[in-house]
Amino acid sequence: MKVVGRWVIAVLAVACAMALYAAPGPEQEIAGELFGAPVPLGNYYFAKRVVLSYGAKWRGTPQDNQELEDLVWRELVFSYEAFQRGISVSESEIDKEIDALTAENKVPFRWRVDREAFQQWTQETMKVPVEVFRNQMRHLVQLEKLREQVIASFSPEVTDAEAYQKFLNEYNTLSVELVEFPDRESAVEFYEQVKVPPPADALDELVWRDAVRSFFAAKERNVSEEEFASGMGKLLAGHLLTFNWTNDETAFAAWVAQTTGYSLEVFRDSIRKLLAVDAEIQARYAAGRPDAADEPVFAALRRKAGSAAEAYRRFLRQNPRGAYLRFADFDAAKRFYQAIQRTAGRWDDWRRREPKRFKRPGFVAMDFLIHLWGFRQADADAMSALPIGSIYPPAPIYKGFGVFNVLAVRSADAAAFTGQQEAYRQKVRQIKQYEQYRRWADDLVNRARVQRLIAE
Repeated sequence: MKVVGRWVIAVLAVACAMALYAAPGPEQEIAGELFGAPVPLGNYYFAKRVVLSYGAKWRGTPQDNQELEDLVWRELVFSYEAFQRGISVSESEIDKEIDALTAENKVPFRWRVDREAFQQWTQETMKVPVEVFRNQMRHLVQLEKLREQVIASFSPEVTDAEAYQKFLNEYNTLSVELVEFPDRESAVEFYEQVKVPPPADALDELVWRDAVRSFFAAKERNVSEEEFASGMGKLLAGHLLTFNWTNDETAFAAWVAQTTGYSLEVFRDSIRKLLAVDAEIQARYAAGRPDAADEPVFAALRRKAGSAAEAYRRFLRQNPRGAYLRFADFDAAKRFYQAIQRTAGRWDDWRRREPKRFKRPGFVAMDFLIHLWGFRQADADAMSALPIGSIYPPAPIYKGFGVFNVLAVRSADAAAFTGQQEAYRQKVRQIKQYEQYRRWADDLVNRARVQRLIAE
């Protein structure tokens, strides 16, 4: 069970309720040293259980054992620093945290009044006695007070230009599709493949090839309702609908008729068949088999026809029956593809082969892309200046490198900045304070000269 609150709490017992920096007794085992001071083994296990049990603003969530050990020792360093600074936590402060925690988790009792129920809750939900739970809260509040104290000690300067840039980053919006790579070399290799603009007849070729693929997919691929709903949702996400297509069928049908000229039933059937086409593409690619349209008989048909349009017409004449994707004529097929934005090109070809590698953060503020996805400011600005559909070269992101396809851009109204200058200066100031805090924390850990004596 998990308890949701200011800290995410996993149910793990904490073995020790002692203050983290009680001096070690003569017979206590030592886990290591920091700042030349011995760390009792009990303190180490206390900190480890806290890190495993609670998320906190001053650290992330450990993804493996090495990260866990690193975070445990950072926790001990911070606790030592709070001890040296004389940062204390009152019983009333602990009570307020428990008030917030129990309220956010809708605990069905008043813990200050019904102490028996509270004790039962900590034992059954948290798997620890009340005293241990309160000691956990004391430790976390103490480290949060340390964090707040350090951040408040920084007074960075903020220029007008920085405040204006923050405003632009919040109101300039950008939508991209990206592919992640672990290194620049892999990203460059992919970029060289996809940067070439598609030929003028690329859509013609896609329509022809999809018809052949659908012929095979109709026999071999089934699209589940879950896959259909997911695929439809992804397709419609790029159309910026003003209604919920899953529960407003009247509005959905009207949009389909206006956009494609088809009934909702025909539209759904066509999308289901295209999803089966994509499943066929992915299965063949994963198995190392040639694309259905490159099978010898169909490749020969394409060569003899001379054009994709003629090949399409001949294919339909040769296969008048079957549950594959067919339109009244070639031009009708192209119009449908254009309406649903099923585009042709090398980028699109790769997405249809390996869709899980392609990610869309959404049509979001540049601030979101910079701080959560790790976009550089210069790259975000450059992407925003490009025409829709442009492929942007490899650039660093939060993990490795990305190659980007620009989908949509919306610019901020510069006049809206008037009267908000001070508010944006404060936002930038807070960001700079946090950046200074992170540098301070890293420097503190380095100065601690941690010596780990316990086996990880």
